[in-house]
Amino acid sequence: MKRGRRKAAPGPAVDLEDFLRPFTTGLRRSENRQAFERYISGLLSSLARKTASDMGRALDDTSSQRLQEFLTRTPWNPAAINRARIQEMLANGTSGSGRLVLGEIAFEKDGTGSVGVDRQFAPSLRRRANCQIIVMACYSDQVFDWPVGARLFLPESWANDPVRREKARVPSDLVFQTKGEIAVALLDEALAAGVRPATVIVGPAVGTDPAFEAGLEARGIPYVAELMEDAEMRHSGESAGGEVSKARSAASIIDSLPSEAWTRMAWRDGPYEARVRDVTRVRATLTAPRHAKAGWDGWLMGVRPLRGYPGNPAFYFARGLDDASLEDLVALADRWPLSEFDRYARSQLGIHHYEGRLWSGLHRHLTLVQLAHSFQILRTAFMGTRERGNGRVGQPSAPRAGEAEAPALPAESLPAS
Repeated sequence: MKRGRRKAAPGPAVDLEDFLRPFTTGLRRSENRQAFERYISGLLSSLARKTASDMGRALDDTSSQRLQEFLTRTPWNPAAINRARIQEMLANGTSGSGRLVLGEIAFEKDGTGSVGVDRQFAPSLRRRANCQIIVMACYSDQVFDWPVGARLFLPESWANDPVRREKARVPSDLVFQTKGEIAVALLDEALAAGVRPATVIVGPAVGTDPAFEAGLEARGIPYVAELMEDAEMRHSGESAGGEVSKARSAASIIDSLPSEAWTRMAWRDGPYEARVRDVTRVRATLTAPRHAKAGWDGWLMGVRPLRGYPGNPAFYFARGLDDASLEDLVALADRWPLSEFDRYARSQLGIHHYEGRLWSGLHRHLTLVQLAHSFQILRTAFMGTRERGNGRVGQPSAPRAGEAEAPALPAESLPAS
């Protein structure tokens, strides 16, 4: 019997109504399904402000009150919608082995009434600010970049204040969690949904949290963590006679390396640009927290701008990647999928425009922004378009307002070290 050619599986829906239909199964009333579609349509629109009030006034067949009620009063489960979205993206938005990028983004706010707002240091802003901090996870592979999950970091000043908690309707069973603990929870949610990252990449606010380090150790996942320059390390090469070397800052160890230890390489600041950086690495031990029995061995990597050029040095710790080349570590280390999502979601989807004060309203808004983003990703991929010919499907049509763009540097054009 002659065997026929196997038919290809159908691609995802690129029409918004068709795309959203599987996500409406928990919305029994037609007006709630309509509000769901109208909210997503508003996020995808060209409106300058993506608040429920602004979208309700501008869009047909809805109102500000109806969209606000959908965010705060209508019964629906954002976690279930997010799990269904991840399943859709795993089926149609992956191209092989990927990495999970974990870190934080910050929304500056006026006043202190909105849930989680506090004056706190935000690494993504590189300063203290009156802001909300959102811990996020993004998936990234050779073709696709998309968000996996997001959760508000609730400062201790909020977590331990019953009056503020009640006003913002913070769940009663929610206790204070560090950013690292939230990141581990997001990682576990991703794993439970079927995401299988080959590596995890984390920012400094998460990567230096002992809870996160211990969580990754327990799960056996290789990772690259950006460090603060004062992160305590022990240089493996300085041990002698069986004695343990003295703990020093990551910056001190990297600065002590000779000039011949550095290599000039292309360092990606995003999916389109490569900038020239000097890069080095050395075996080191990340000093364990006091309650742990031992530290963790791995590669300490330093990255710095060329002498006389602007930019700040950066430091990374790679664990479980002992056989990786320096080129491999450089390719893994940059967290631009998260920063690119933040940039695109701000400029195009109004991720920071939620003006309510409630825990549930904020997280529902974040869920819907991620859903709108995933629709854009799949539409871009399956309508045959790519940005600037680079073959990636990440943040479609995201402008860089007021920013001069540096062209990509081909490897052969790099200056000699």
